[in-house]
Amino acid sequence: MMIFLTADGKYLGKSKEKTRFRMMYKHKEKLEKGEYILFVDVNWDDSCKHDFDYMKIAIDIYSSTCSDIVSLSAEEGMPQVCKAIQDYSKTA
Repeated sequence: MMIFLTADGKYLGKSKEKTRFRMMYKHKEKLEKGEYILFVDVNWDDSCKHDFDYMKIAIDIYSSTCSDIVSLSAEEGMPQVCKAIQDYSKTA
C-alpha cells in the first residue's frame, strides 16, 4: 500500500493495488510546488531474502519540473503518517 501525504501530514490519497507486484497512485488535482511524503508499505515474500533485487522499489514521477526523492527514516516519517491516519479516521 502507498499513502500520499503533504509534508505536514495531511492525507491526500492512497494507492490502488493493480497486482501483488504493482501499486499505482494518481492524484487527480494539480499539486502545488512543495514537499510531499509517499509512504510505501510493502509485504515482502519470504523468497525475497534470496535475491535482494526483488526488494528494490521503483517510483515514477511525471512532472514538468525535476523532483528529488529522499528516503526518510522511521523516526522522521512515522509521525507524519500517524497524524495523517488519525486525521483521515476522523473523516471516514
